[in-house]
Amino acid sequence: MTQADAANLLRPMLGFMAAMDWAGVVAMCGSSRVTADELARVIREYGCTPCLPPDNYAEFVTVDQYLDGSEAGFFIVAPLWTVEEGRSDLSVEVTACWRGGQFALHLHDLHVL
Repeated sequence: MTQADAANLLRPMLGFMAAMDWAGVVAMCGSSRVTADELARVIREYGCTPCLPPDNYAEFVTVDQYLDGSEAGFFIVAPLWTVEEGRSDLSVEVTACWRGGQFALHLHDLHVL
């Protein structure tokens, strides 16, 4: 998976974040370590408004392949953008595993770097 592939995979989730639709973010991920309420709390405490990233977003995404027992996938860390800051110190951590002919996302965390 390239940085561009990962960025394209995350774009719908980033759209939910820009709309502050935290239930949509969690629903998009097959599983999540964080709840919609926890995502809302992190953003509220951070104090800035999420927005969609710029077109060159892919260059800021990191992708690492992993093998966990019989499952292979990709660990993706991507910065978020906010209205107030542009590129922010917030980042989202996601794994993507190939299942049923498509990538399934698992949201691990949203935090300040």
